[in-house]
Order: sequence, then C-alpha cells, then structure tokens
Amino acid sequence: MPPRILFIDVAPFAGGAQDSFRTLIECAENCDQALAMGDGLWEWARQKNFPSLKLTTTHWRANLWGGLQYCWECWQNRAPLLDFIRSFRPDIIHCNTVRSALVLCALPRLETRIIVHDRDLRMPLLARRHVARKLSPFIFAVSSTVCEKWREVVPDDHRIVLHNGFDLEAIARTVPALPDTSQKTCGAGTCYDGEDTVATPCVIIAADFEPWKKHRLFLKAFQLAQAERSQLHAILKGRQRPSSSKYLEELRNHVKECQMKNVRFIVDDTPALPWIASAQVLVTCSENEPFGRTAIEALALGKRVVATEAALAPELFQLDGVTRCSPTALDFAQSILKAIEQPHPSPDLTPFSKETLAKELSKLYSLIQQNNLCIK
Repeated sequence: MPPRILFIDVAPFAGGAQDSFRTLIECAENCDQALAMGDGLWEWARQKNFPSLKLTTTHWRANLWGGLQYCWECWQNRAPLLDFIRSFRPDIIHCNTVRSALVLCALPRLETRIIVHDRDLRMPLLARRHVARKLSPFIFAVSSTVCEKWREVVPDDHRIVLHNGFDLEAIARTVPALPDTSQKTCGAGTCYDGEDTVATPCVIIAADFEPWKKHRLFLKAFQLAQAERSQLHAILKGRQRPSSSKYLEELRNHVKECQMKNVRFIVDDTPALPWIASAQVLVTCSENEPFGRTAIEALALGKRVVATEAALAPELFQLDGVTRCSPTALDFAQSILKAIEQPHPSPDLTPFSKETLAKELSKLYSLIQQNNLCIK
C-alpha cells in the first residue's frame, strides 16, 4: 500500500521554502496525499484534487507579540487540523520548516510518524529542542549545515540531508527578461526607456529585500567592479516584505547618493529566473543561507556564481562555476570581474534534480513507514 502523507506548510507568503516544498509534493506522486496549507501555498493547493485544509497563520516574530500570535493561531487551527488528521489518517506527516512543526506541537500527541523538513539556519535552538521533545521527529535537512544544527537534539539515525529538487530542463529553457543581455541606458538608480541599448555584462543579486541578504555589500562590490568595467550593469531582484520597505528605500537612496549608474531594481513577486537568465554572474552574500536555490538555478542557466561561505550550503561550493570569496566588497568585485571573463560552467547538477529527489523521497518514505527507528 502506498503511504498516506499529510503535507503541512504554515507560511503566509510564498518564498523559496514554499517553492521547494511544492516541488517535493509533486515528486511524491506514488503517495496518497493531503495538504494543510497557509496563505503562501493555499491557492496552489486549492487547484489540486487532494483533500486540503486552509490554515490561518501569520509570520511569528521571535518576541512577546510573536509568541502571543503563535498561541492564538494554534488555538484557532487546533480543532480543524485535528479533525482533518483523524479523517485522512496519514501514515506520515511531512512538515515544511520548523514553524509548521510548531503547530503540531500544540496538538495532543499523535500516533503518526512525523518529518520536520528544516530549511532554516535562523531558527533558535530552543524551538528545535521543543519540536524534538514533543514530536520525536525524523529530520530532513536541506543541507549538511542545517543537519548539524539537530545533532544535539535528534539521534543520528533520524537525521538525513535531502537536497532541494529542481526541474533543470525547464530552468534551462527560461527566456531572459532582457534578451541577449541588451540593457536600456540607465541613470543613477533608475532605468529609463530609450532606443539605444548596449550589449554588456550584467551581474545580479536575486534575494528578498531583507537586511541579512546583504544587498548593500553587493552594491559596494558592483561600484568597485564598475570602476574597472564602466559598462557593467547590475540587477537587484527580490520581493518586498511589509517589514522591509525602509530597508529598500535605504538601498535606493544609497545608489543615488553614490551616483551609481546602470543599476536596476526589480521589486515584485514574479519569478527571478528570467532576470538571472539576463545576467552573466549571480552574486549571493547572505549572512546565513541554509541552501541557496538561486545558485542552482543560475548554474542550470549556464551562469557563474560568486558567493560568500555563509551564503551557500557547503555542497554547492564543490560545483563547477561556483567561486567562494570573502565577505568584502573588494574580493567580490575582483571575483565578479574574473567570472565575467570565464566560459560557461558545466556542473553536474544531477543530485539536485527532481528525478533524484523523487527517487530519494520514495525510498525514505518507505523506510520510515516500515521502520520507526532508522532512515539510513
């Protein structure tokens, strides 16, 4: 009998973790599935023919108000979620991120195997300890770095690294937003319409506008690189969260104050892929990125990646086309200029394909269903 899997995600918005989880659910095609989703994935879940439940959640902050929101929303979701679980009778509950697992912690103890799919390096250890004590879960960690965070609280035979899966062929077919890297002539911080275009190298940072993504470091590096290569262009592509409007304004003002030219902000919820396809180099310099989805997407598009050690999972630095540099503007600038001159990379991305994920997932679900002690 195929396992019955209940997938849970509580995010009120759709980010990289939700994109990865959606792909994972699609890879679990040999399972009987049900979905319990927050606003982030609800519209997608509603289009499926699986049993679905909408969860009411917000983005809890690590403060008193966030704690009160968590308690209130757990109370709101408790009865409908319990009824949904009892009706579907899952063999396995697969929680996307620790936040989703925290909702289960508020329920009576369940006689069901539980997977916590951790995609976060910023989650406090206290929350991990609480989840481990209440749920005794299996941990699917998005990278070796995330997996290590659970070493003290979950047995080794209940932890495994399961990388994100990508539709690599579909990514490779992405149509660039700016075909042939032809860029409109830009003024300081703004792109203006005009008939004249120039075929020129372009560098991109594709990250939500949050301070820990380090856009300012990117801009400083770009400014130094542009001093050596005046026609260099930059794209900053990301989503704006309610809490990041001031940060985005500061970035725009920084570009104007420094009189930077050829800088383009793309602030919306549309996919970043067409913009990555328009660039030659992707830069990622986040403080603590658990995996680095955009790096795989860039490599699948034949682009090079320049990143700090904290911005990518260690496994990704082994791939052809990825350059590790120190978190300084000068090192970034030099690495960008070198990357622009190098040929397209040819990395082996098989470990990060949807096909690999589907095989691994089927095997792991079967092992967990049969044996509650070991997933290796």
